[in-house]
Amino acid sequence: MKKLLFVIIAQRDVEFFINVANKLKTKYEVYFLSFYEPAEKLLKKNSFKYFVIKKSFFDNIHTDLKKIKQLEKKFNFKFNDFSRHEKLTFNVDENYLKKKCIIYFDLLFPFIKTLKPHAIFQELGGFIAPLSVFYISQNLKIDHFFFEPMFFSKTLGMIKNNLSYKVPQKRYKKNYLFVKDYIKKYHNEKIIVIPIKDYHHFKDFLLTKFFNFTNAKLLLNKIYFKYIERKHQEYDHIYNHCKLHFSRLINSFNIKNLYYRPDFNKKLPKYIYFPFHVPVDYS
Repeated sequence: MKKLLFVIIAQRDVEFFINVANKLKTKYEVYFLSFYEPAEKLLKKNSFKYFVIKKSFFDNIHTDLKKIKQLEKKFNFKFNDFSRHEKLTFNVDENYLKKKCIIYFDLLFPFIKTLKPHAIFQELGGFIAPLSVFYISQNLKIDHFFFEPMFFSKTLGMIKNNLSYKVPQKRYKKNYLFVKDYIKKYHNEKIIVIPIKDYHHFKDFLLTKFFNFTNAKLLLNKIYFKYIERKHQEYDHIYNHCKLHFSRLINSFNIKNLYYRPDFNKKLPKYIYFPFHVPVDYS
C-alpha cells in the first residue's frame, strides 16, 4: 500500500487534511507531519500516524549556524531566498531563521527518508516550514505537490516538484472552450472566487475587519497555545502581527480620500489607475 504524507502548517489545515485523509485511508497509508503542535490532539483522536514539531525541539537543540552553508550545497537552495518571505513577514532576526532552518532539516530529513512516502502534499507557501519539506523531497526524489485554490470555482491548482506554475500550451488549447465559457459566465454572473482562508484579506480596511469575534477568538487561541500550553505554532509572532495590521488600518484611513470609485455607467477618463500595493492584489 502506497504511503501519503500530508503537511499541516497552521490551524486551518487540520480539519481539511483530516477529512481528506479519512476518505483515502482505505486505499493508502496516510501519515501527517505537523508544524502546528495543537493538531496533535485531533490527529491522535482520529488514529493517524504523525510526527509533530514541538516547542521543546527549539529549546533543547543547539546548532552551529555555519551549517547553513552545508545545507545550501546539499539541498540546492540559497538561504537569503529561502528565508526572505519569513524575514519580511515576521520581522525576525536572521540568526533565529538560520537556527530554525537547521533544526527543520536535521529533524525532517531522517523522518522523511525513513518513511519514504509515495507523495507529499501541502498548501503552497513561501515560509521556511513548507520550503524545507519541498527541498528535502526533491533531494530524496519523492514526488511533492503544492496546491492552492484557483480562479476557477471549486478547483485546486497542483504544482508537482516545482515552486511555480508551468501551464503547457497544449493543455490550454484542449480546454479552450471551457475557459471561454467560464469567462463568459464570469462576466454574466459576476462570479468571485475567494478561498475561505483568504476571505478576510479581501474585506475593506474598516474597523470591523480587525475587531470582530473571529479575530478575537483566533488571537486568544494563539496566546493560549503560546504562553499557557507552550505549544509550537509556525505563525506565532503575535505582537508583530497585531502591530503590522494596526498600522495598515491607520494608513487606510489616512489615504482614503485619495481614491474614488468610478461610475462605469458614465463616460470614464482615458486612463484608470489600479494601485497594486497590498499583499493580496495578485488575486
